[in-house]
Amino acid sequence: FKEFCRFFDLEFKDYCSDDGLKLYFDLFIDDPNNQYISSSSIKRICNFIGMKLNPNEEQDILDKAALNGKTLSFEEFKDLMKLYYNK
Repeated sequence: FKEFCRFFDLEFKDYCSDDGLKLYFDLFIDDPNNQYISSSSIKRICNFIGMKLNPNEEQDILDKAALNGKTLSFEEFKDLMKLYYNK
């Protein structure tokens, strides 16, 4: 999970504004009509950036970040990223 968040440290700079976070959130969205990040979305973006996760690690991200443990909303993503970057 920390490696996943650390990627944003290295690759993206605008992780403090809502607009910047929305751009990053949208990278994960497979279907524009579904505004949630799922485990398949996490797997797809992690593969794209060269981060290989096993299914347990994909679920670990959602367990830590999503209130329902299944999908991550923009508000949850925003809260998570702001919490991570304001440590």
